[in-house]
Amino acid sequence: MSVSGAAWLFCGACAIGAVALVVFGAVRAYLVWGRLQRRIDGYGDLPVLRAVRDVQQRVTAMNARLQELDPLMARARAAIETISAGLARFKSLGILLQTTAKIATNAGYVVRDSFR
Repeated sequence: MSVSGAAWLFCGACAIGAVALVVFGAVRAYLVWGRLQRRIDGYGDLPVLRAVRDVQQRVTAMNARLQELDPLMARARAAIETISAGLARFKSLGILLQTTAKIATNAGYVVRDSFR
């Protein structure tokens, strides 16, 4: 065998070895990735993470309820304005009734005093 042939044979063996190392590394990485996935899935069942998911769901529900609150607040403000406008009319009526009651009370004293 010539020196050139031996060099080519050596280079071929080195290339096959390098490819084999790359393939073995890829297979090992794939196996480690699978083990890591199983471990992460196992962590998903931890009570702490379950509690965090529950809190996230509750926060989402509370945000949805707060979004529903804006139209209710607008309706409440409109109702308060309507009631306030109505109370202004009743307030003047109340003043009239109080004045009438005072007059009637004073008239009663006058009537009683005149019969003594």
